[in-house]
Order: sequence, then structure tokens, then C-alpha cells
Amino acid sequence: MDIVSNLEITKRIEKSIFDFKPDTVFTHSQYDVNVDHRAIFNATITATRPKQKSTVKEVISFEVPSSTEWYFPSRFSPNIFVDIHKELPFKLKALKEYKTELEKFPHPRSLESLEIISKRWGTVSGYLSAEAFYLVRQLKSKF
Repeated sequence: MDIVSNLEITKRIEKSIFDFKPDTVFTHSQYDVNVDHRAIFNATITATRPKQKSTVKEVISFEVPSSTEWYFPSRFSPNIFVDIHKELPFKLKALKEYKTELEKFPHPRSLESLEIISKRWGTVSGYLSAEAFYLVRQLKSKF
């Protein structure tokens, strides 16, 4: 991604938005050590800027274990929590298929760590297990 311009990334995201017309767009957290993730965040913010006839009403960022928590200058501070207690076993099963990405505990991208992370966000939100997100922008026509 470091050889692709922000403009090119932004244009591709804009095209996807034009083709699919989503009302919500998810992107990486701006607080991430992975430079590709930050590039995608920056381009997404540009591509979803509020304009007339845009379908995008919400932009939400997510954390990536082993990238977001290591961005020590700032931190991911979620304000949306989704109960994933029933989905957690499927998430862990899916991760098992990414053998090149899976690490051993205590690495954040281990099966045990992902379960701990989901339980931690659960303690914050009152769920047994939760996925955490940050609302970057929300546009409402009325309150």
C-alpha cells in the first residue's frame, strides 16, 4: 500500500460506495501500527465525506488484534459494543483456518487472546462477549 496514492485508494472506495450504496461503512481504526490499515482509514474518511445524495450515514472503525493495541501514542476507545456471545465459537473456528495469521498465546492474535479480548469488551458493555467499534461519524436527518 505504501506505493499506492491516497487518491487512488480513495477513488476505489468511492467506486465501491457508488456501486453498493451502503448506509454504513466499516474501516480500520486510525490508531493502528499497520500503515496499510491507517492508509485505508484515511482514504475511507475522505471517500465517505458528507455530500448530497451520499448513501453513507455512518462510518464505524474496528480494532485489529496485534495492530490496534500496539499503537501507543493513542488508543482505540470504542463506543459501540455488539453482543457476540453466540457468534464467538464461529469467529474462533474461522481464525483457525488462517494458519499463517494464528499465533500462540499470549500473542493478541491467538485463539485464547481473542476470547479474552471479547470477554474484556463484554465486561465493559454487560455482555458475556462483545465486539467493540468506534463511531467515527453519524449523519441523522432528525433527532
